[in-house]
Amino acid sequence: MKNAMIVVSGYLAAGKTTFALKLSQTLGVPCFCKDLVKIALGEHISIANREDSKRLSRATVEVMLHIADNCLRTNTPLILEGNFRIADADEISTLCRKYDCSALTFLFVGNSEILHRRFVSRESTSERHPVNRDFGPPISRMEYDDYVKELRDIKIPGETQIVDTTDFESVNYERLISKAGAFLGRDIRLA
Repeated sequence: MKNAMIVVSGYLAAGKTTFALKLSQTLGVPCFCKDLVKIALGEHISIANREDSKRLSRATVEVMLHIADNCLRTNTPLILEGNFRIADADEISTLCRKYDCSALTFLFVGNSEILHRRFVSRESTSERHPVNRDFGPPISRMEYDDYVKELRDIKIPGETQIVDTTDFESVNYERLISKAGAFLGRDIRLA
């Protein structure tokens, strides 16, 4: 099989990690989630402010790119998940070209008012690891909109599937998983 990568990216609080982990489990493909890698790194690195958090986020993406490079070098399919910025997508695209890799991108978007509320609510829960919390007061709707504006403009070679997660109940996750399975050449039978 030709080298293949699935990228799950998009807006904050759009359900990317949950979907990527389910996809990984169903397809039997390793998945590297930005927040989870950042948590692992953050267990050993002190984060005191927003600038520290941004530096750790950048380091997290670099670790993920290194892992992706190694997977693609050995023709191992993988899933990368995160709120990838344009510069991150450019680096992922460089890896795709380097290894003649096909990519399928799931871009999670939605109504920013609803997703902003979901994000603010999530940030205030004790379930959110401290390394992934925003420092300072909750971001405003305008700050959220400014941040996610760039996330929708990422371009990675291959097909991009836009997924509107304004209402989780209206998303046909089985169809998305089947699409990913077909992309990897795997026949997926969902219950």
